[in-house]
Amino acid sequence: MNHLRVKMNKLRIGFLIVVTLFLLVAVGYYYVSQQSYTNYISHQTTTSLTYVTISAAESKQLIETQPKEEIVILDVRTVEEYHEGHIEGAILIPLQKLQKNYAMSDKDRIIIIYCRTGVRSAQASQILVDNGFTKVYNMDGGITAWINEEFPIVIPNGCGC
Repeated sequence: MNHLRVKMNKLRIGFLIVVTLFLLVAVGYYYVSQQSYTNYISHQTTTSLTYVTISAAESKQLIETQPKEEIVILDVRTVEEYHEGHIEGAILIPLQKLQKNYAMSDKDRIIIIYCRTGVRSAQASQILVDNGFTKVYNMDGGITAWINEEFPIVIPNGCGC
């Protein structure tokens, strides 16, 4: 009979050890999964900043409704393209030079970026967002879409059409 009690106690102890190990593993898994989730959320909030793509008409409306000192119109085409015609008030920083030039120190200003068709301006938009700019708008279709809407452009030493 004593032998039976010893055996039962060993079984209980074994059972308690198994349950304890299971609980330790479960709590450890929960902790690790919470840490991973927290790190994931933290990563998402720090890397989820992005630019907004807007149409030429939306760009024009934004330009017309915002005070001039609160908005930057950025042309990222080449010098030659810029001289073929640009949006009034646009500053030229070709895409190739943009990574080295963040002349706009106020990273909270509204920035509308355009190129010829929208490809380079999308790249430029991402560069600015990656460098802390918070209100970046990429003009879909670029100056081609602007001209197709029959919005005015400035042609240096020429007429504004």
